Parts: sequence; C-alpha cells; structure tokens
Amino acid sequence: MVPVNFKKIATKKEVVALLEYLKQETGTAIQIHDADGKRIVGVGSENSTHRYPIEFADRVIGWIAGSEKAIAIVNLISYLIKQEFEKKALANELLEKYRELTLLHDITTQITASLELKEVAQLVIEGVGKLIEATGGSILLLNQKTGELESLSSVGQAFPSQESLKLGGGLIGRIADTGKGEIVNDITTDPRFGEYQGPIKSLICVPLKTKEQMNGVIFFWSQEVDELSERTALSYNSEDLKILTMFAFHAAVAIEKALLYEQSCISATVAQAQAQQLQQALYELQHTQAHLIQSEKMSSLGQLVAGIAHEIDSPVNFIHGNLAYISNYAQNLLNLIELYQKYHPSDRVQIQELMANIDLEFLLEDLPKTLNSMKVDVGRIRKIALSLRNFSRSDELEMKPIDINEGIDSTLLILDSRLKAISKHSVIRIVREYGKLPLIDCYSSQINQVFMSILANAIDAVENQSEAGTITIRTEVMEVENESSLALGMWQLEDKFTAHSSFSFSSPHVVIRIQDNGAGISEEVRDRIFEPFFTTKTAGNGAGLGLSISHQIVEKHGGVLKCFSEPGHGATFCIQIPIKQTMMLQPIFSSANGNKVFNSELSLAGII
Repeated sequence: MVPVNFKKIATKKEVVALLEYLKQETGTAIQIHDADGKRIVGVGSENSTHRYPIEFADRVIGWIAGSEKAIAIVNLISYLIKQEFEKKALANELLEKYRELTLLHDITTQITASLELKEVAQLVIEGVGKLIEATGGSILLLNQKTGELESLSSVGQAFPSQESLKLGGGLIGRIADTGKGEIVNDITTDPRFGEYQGPIKSLICVPLKTKEQMNGVIFFWSQEVDELSERTALSYNSEDLKILTMFAFHAAVAIEKALLYEQSCISATVAQAQAQQLQQALYELQHTQAHLIQSEKMSSLGQLVAGIAHEIDSPVNFIHGNLAYISNYAQNLLNLIELYQKYHPSDRVQIQELMANIDLEFLLEDLPKTLNSMKVDVGRIRKIALSLRNFSRSDELEMKPIDINEGIDSTLLILDSRLKAISKHSVIRIVREYGKLPLIDCYSSQINQVFMSILANAIDAVENQSEAGTITIRTEVMEVENESSLALGMWQLEDKFTAHSSFSFSSPHVVIRIQDNGAGISEEVRDRIFEPFFTTKTAGNGAGLGLSISHQIVEKHGGVLKCFSEPGHGATFCIQIPIKQTMMLQPIFSSANGNKVFNSELSLAGII
C-alpha cells in the first residue's frame, strides 16, 4: 500500500483557504488533528462540538474538530487523500514499469552481446529474479536428441523435484510440453499434479520458444513455507506472467543464437580438422608420389649402373686376362731383340734409320712400364665395375649378409671424382677408421643409398670452404646386453654433443659415424633435416628427399639415424643398425619393373 502524508495534505492551500472562508462566512471554528490528537492546523477556538475521523486503508490517520459545517473539510481532505494515493500509485506503477523496461533493455543488451550459452542463461535468470519473488528459479535447456530438460542456469534454492525432467513428463515437463506460459498457485488443488508430493506450492513457467523450435523452459517456484524469509508460499499473477514471457522471448532468441554459434564453432572445428586431415593426406600423397618417383629413378639408375658394369666387365676381363700374356710376349720379343743386337749387330742403313725413328732404346725401356700401367688401370676399372655392381644390386629382393666397410668403399669410389682437387677446391681428405665388422643382414643397395646421400652432403659441406675439407668415417660393433644406453665410445663427440649422443638397443649392432669439418648446421635446420622436401640447397640442386629417404631406410632396418651438429663445429651423422634383423621387413612399394622398394613408411592403402 502506498503511504499517505496526512499532515502534508492538511496544510495544503486549498484546505487552509476553505477553513478561512468557513470562519468568515459562518464564524465556525474548525481544527485539524493528527491520529494522536495533536493539532496540525485550524481556525477559531478549540471548543469543538463534533469530531470527525479521517480514515484511509481501514485506519484513522487524523481528526476534524468543529461544528456540523466542518463536514465540508472532511470531504475535501478525503478527496485530496484519494487523489494523492492515486497519483502515488500511478507514479509507483510507472516507476516499476520503467524499472522493468530498463532491466529488460540492460539484459537484452548484455545477452545480445554475448554468445556464451551459460552466460546468457545466467544473465536472464538473475535479471528476472530481481522482478519476480520466488524461492528459486531455473532455465532448462531441451536436449533435442534425448528430449530431456537439462539444467542450464539457476538462482535461489535448487529445484527439489526428484521427477524425471523430460518434455511431457514430471511437473515442469508437462507444462513445457503445452508450449504455453502457465501459473499454478496451488499445485495440491490442480488435478494434473494430484500425485505430486513435495514442498513446491506454486510456480510460474514459460517455454523458451522461437518460430523454429522449442529450446527449453524458464520457471520460478515457491515452496509451502519459504525457509529463507519464513513466509508462506507466494502467489503469482498475470503481471508476473507477462514479465516472464517478455524475458523468455528475448532469452529464447539469445539462447538459439548462442546454440547456433556453438554449433558453428563445432562445425568450424570439425571442418578445420577435416581440412588438416585433407592437407595431411595431400602431403602424404605428395610424399608417396615423390618416393615412388625417387624409387623408380633409383631402380632405373640401378639397372643402368648394373648394365654398364656388366658391359664393362666383359672387355675389361678380356683385357685383364690377356695382359699377362701380352706382357710375356712383349718381354720375349724384347729379349730376342737384345740378343740380335748382341750377337748379330748390323750396320745397314735401313735398320739404323728405323731404330732411330722408333727410338728403340726408349721403347725397350718404356714398353714394360706401359704394360704395367695398363695392368694397374685395368685393375682400377675392374674395381669400379665391382663397386657399381655392389652399389646397385637391383636384383636383390631379400636381405643378405653384406660387408658395411665394403659398401662404404664402393660408395667412395663412385664419388671419387668429387674428392679430387679441382679449380674450385683442394682435395677432400677421407679418413677411414674402420672397425672389424661382421656381415650385416640388410638390403645392400638401400644401405649404399644411405651412404651415398650422407657422403654427398658431407662433400657439399666442405668442398667450397677455405679450410681443407676432411671427412672421417668410423665403424664399430657395439654390445649392449648389460647397458641401458650406448655412449659412442672411442668416437665420443665433443662434450656439447655427448648428452644427446646415446642410443639404446637390446642386441649387438653396428654404428657408423660420418663426420665432416664443414660450417655445421643450425638448430632450426637440424630439427627439420629429415623432413621430406626440406632442403637448404638452391632450386635444381636437390628435392629434399635424400636424407628423408635415408632416415626411413635405416628405420626400416630396425636402426636409428641421427644428426649432431652446431654452427662452426661441422656435422656428424650416426647410423646404428642391428647385426641380425629381428623382424621381417615388408615391401611398401613396387617399381614399374616389378622390383620391390622398402624406403618409405607410408602405405598406399592408408591414403587411397
């Protein structure tokens, strides 16, 4: 009830003017007192014959003392009190509406600016809770898949219902299923909830519904005795329903927008993941394609090298086999000439002229030397042919025991032209520190490919530097039965590398270290050195596959390939391969000619 200030009304100018008028015209004395009988205003003497009460809201708020004519003052004051009450009530109503609109505007602004579902729900439930008194309130979100109403946000006490919160079931579910806002001020007398046994006495519930679909409900409830305020259950009216409906509409739109945003974020995440998968698949496909091309090139090169070696073998073997006879024949002829000169000297002019023309003395001395040089060079050609055969071995489809040291030598022989001094650089020195190695089970052509790639890179690193280039190659057998990790023993790297230079194996293995004294490799490059297509060389000087394929070849042999380097300290590539293979390697690719290739981790079945 809006309070009324009786003293303020009694001293209004209209009342005072009426009092003066009645005194002048009739000589009537009239006094106005408050509810306690204390005088507020009046005219004339205090001797009054009558006292008239002024009542408001079923209680006396003041008195009028005077003659019967004082009834005019009573009527005027009663009218003014009623007018004052109505003005205040209207002002309070307008103020309440303004408060509701301001709160609605504030909440609408906040929920429009937010796309977080729980934040939107909490803003709405707390805002409405300021306008509608209740024991508690909640926003329930409808799970479109299961049909369950799941709690999204709440205010006040937790909802006490133990019933299933499903659309169409339970206390809230039944109301929500109607799709209309509803007030239930006495659940015990509502026939729909005759079986309900609980503390809830009254509730107001409005669905969160847009044109598209039902998204949930917002409701407030009051229990039989409110433990928080120690009062009986509240009753809700149509104004409360209007307020809740108004907020529910804006909340439904905001929640739908937040749900759409959440779904779009999930879709974007899924799309991004799919894009990454496609990108990875494309990368792997490109990688596979490059490996296939590289494998085909290596296979063709192997066949070419093997063919050249075979074609060289026949004439070289013929020459090599007959050089011994030619040497003997030539030596016999020289001996015969020497005997003729000793026992049958001739002064004939024709003979003397021929001996002078052919420089017989020089011929006798140089011919044995020439034949000996031919033997040496033919032997070198045979070694090159043998190295080419050992390097290619394109006909090998199974692992065979090979000599690692011999494989390295074969590779160095093929690279010999790059090691010699030319105008661009001085001779590159090769330091061999071979250990005594057993035969190793592996695919020799693939392991030779690893040596070729690493040695070619080492030559690239040292051939253009001012300092004389040196490449050191060390091999050794390592036993690890009683060791948890392997330090590189007599080849131990500089202190800065030692902590990172350990391998661990459960069986004996061979370790090969190829070290150069080049400019070294930065950490950024070293971290990516085995990535496919990564290269620091200029265009046309490498596709960035050599070390990547080498890394995979070593891994396919059950081994490890690592690089240790820092700028200014050269680079060291360490290869570790088990002496005996514990698992059978399966071929991944086949080249066009049917030869199987093992130098890739990828499977076509995993891509197509």
